[in-house]
Amino acid sequence: MNGILWNSIVFERITLNWSPLSKLGWSNGKKIIRYIDNNDDAYSTLDDISVKMRQRALSGYGLQPTLKENGKLVAESPMLKHLWEWLDFSRILTEKEKYRVLSISSSNIKFPGVRTVLRIDSLTSGVSSIPIKSEMIQNNLFDLHGSKTYRSEERTFIQHICGWSMDSTDLLPTTSSTRKAAIALFHLKLRQAIRILSESGDSIVAMAIAGWTDDRDSLWREMATSNCSHMTDPYIRAIFSFLTETDSNFDSILNEPGLSVTDRIGFACSFLPDAKLIGFIQDLTHDLTMKGSLYGIILTGMTLHTLPLLQRYIDMTGDVQTISLLAIRTMAQEIPGNLLLKFWIDRYRELLNSWKLWEARAEFDITKNTNNPSLIPQPEVTVSCNFCGKNISQTGLSGLSRNSQLFSRFAQTNPKIKLSCCPNCRKPLPRCSICLLSMGTVLGNSPETLKEFQKPGGSPTTLSWYTWCQTCRHGGHTIHLQQWFQNQLECPVTGCSCRCALLDKVVDFPD
Repeated sequence: MNGILWNSIVFERITLNWSPLSKLGWSNGKKIIRYIDNNDDAYSTLDDISVKMRQRALSGYGLQPTLKENGKLVAESPMLKHLWEWLDFSRILTEKEKYRVLSISSSNIKFPGVRTVLRIDSLTSGVSSIPIKSEMIQNNLFDLHGSKTYRSEERTFIQHICGWSMDSTDLLPTTSSTRKAAIALFHLKLRQAIRILSESGDSIVAMAIAGWTDDRDSLWREMATSNCSHMTDPYIRAIFSFLTETDSNFDSILNEPGLSVTDRIGFACSFLPDAKLIGFIQDLTHDLTMKGSLYGIILTGMTLHTLPLLQRYIDMTGDVQTISLLAIRTMAQEIPGNLLLKFWIDRYRELLNSWKLWEARAEFDITKNTNNPSLIPQPEVTVSCNFCGKNISQTGLSGLSRNSQLFSRFAQTNPKIKLSCCPNCRKPLPRCSICLLSMGTVLGNSPETLKEFQKPGGSPTTLSWYTWCQTCRHGGHTIHLQQWFQNQLECPVTGCSCRCALLDKVVDFPD
């Protein structure tokens, strides 16, 4: 435009290439600039969920015989480890004590949550239900006189699935001493809490608690209240908050993020009246759902009411693997009628296929179909008659009329039935090119011959299967064709020049 010329250098574009196996490569034309795989240190920094899911799939995550064993494979994630352990514990406890609680015995839920036990989901969905009625108890016989607690079958069951018990404070050995002391105190056993802290080396805290008095104007209460927020251990904070509580709302304990969800629920079941308990459970459910925390499953249970929580977890983490495994292990009966569960499962199956983890995908399908046989897909490949074109496989026999006098003997339910002719038109089935016997006829080969051609780890049954060439369509029994093609290349059928042996030959490529 202005009569001035200049030179411009255009560099060839550098492309970024990515594979489903999380391999990255930068190339410029035919030159590879850099290449990294999922073992590179960069992935440990990125914390890529796809790499984690693939490693977990290779370890058999989610498919272990018991639910608890799956938690050991994700020990690096406390939330997932706790979830699988809790599901296993909840299943055992539900089977043992479900007849004690009406809301559990009247349903077929194997993994109930707090909302299920308290019938909160039934109340919110408009279904008529009997509200819980708890008994208020004035505990004058315990160390803390005048403390009110609430009891009911539902509350007791909830505390059990949370690892609590109103009658016992015998906790797991791995529990911290401060948690042991806090729960002992929440059971109104002040002396036991002091003893636990003294024996564990927290003698200063034990001595401070030992000076407790119920006088609201005491110096002890004033000092404990002013210094409670400066304590680092959440359970020690909860201990002093409990001892200095004045209005029985216990908000400082119920909203303490350092306490586990199970401990907060267990505490609420002891000290909150029915209306406040239900309100607390609803607020906690909403909070954990918004955070995508799977600790919320303790509240919702493995029911359809937990789907929003599971979807939120996937949105925040991308971990469709855990959700799909939870679905087939705990909600298999709900899969056929729920599109969202099907969608998650299909996406995870596609992931396994893209990673070429065929065996892991097959084990996933087996577990899914075992837990719900209605999910077993119908066969996509069937054998049809050359004359009438109708199905002659075992699934095709079920469509025959049992009232038909002509074909009634073929409509048996015996899965080992052997056919030598079409059950529809009575025409003979294809014959073996070697022995000339019809497909389905029992072979007369000796055990020694079968053992000679049987592959290591294989079954002798496969040697009697009917196989054929994909080019000329001639075939026969597997063992007969193996014997023929040991010394021959062409098809055994007279007049056919197809070189079948060369078409299906396995070629070993050099490394």
